[in-house]
Amino acid sequence: MVDFKDFLKFIKSQDFYCGQITHIEHIPELRARFENLDKPLRKRLERWLNNNNIKLWRHQADAINSIRKGNNTVVVTSTASGKSLCYNLPVLDSLLNNEKSTALYIFPTKALARDQ
Repeated sequence: MVDFKDFLKFIKSQDFYCGQITHIEHIPELRARFENLDKPLRKRLERWLNNNNIKLWRHQADAINSIRKGNNTVVVTSTASGKSLCYNLPVLDSLLNNEKSTALYIFPTKALARDQ
């Protein structure tokens, strides 16, 4: 396995990659902070989360609580931080409560293309 620092050094030395790395920062790890929702989800969703050993991180619980209060909510976190649960759980919970519920999903595709 290649050491990450050695890999960065190698990449930066390649002509085809010259100038493409604009910032390198080491961000120390933080202990995960889990949080419960103000009001539990429907039993079916709670069961699914429990069966899959999924606990909500603080930012997820905060976002879901905000959405459930009817607030327009924006979640900005890094890739693979659980944003999908922030918006999908309230939608699924609403659908389980009322099958006529609707949701509109809008994604910034240009930003997604650069991130993937």
